[in-house]
Amino acid sequence: MKQYTAAMATWYGQAWHIDYATETAKADETTAIRDGHALAALGAFVLFTMYVDGVRTHEMMEENGQLKKIN
Repeated sequence: MKQYTAAMATWYGQAWHIDYATETAKADETTAIRDGHALAALGAFVLFTMYVDGVRTHEMMEENGQLKKIN
């Protein structure tokens, strides 16, 4: 089963670095996007993480209301 989280992130050293201390609870895509919008309202840059059967698979960005794989 696919689940998603949102978390604050920064770009440095030619790579994205997610602050997992800010990671939201695992949720469906729509809920994760809503949670990401709440973090962005605080001025944070947000990346999303996809989990498949509880295993972290890759990072994603929101584009036009949908999550798109970035790596």
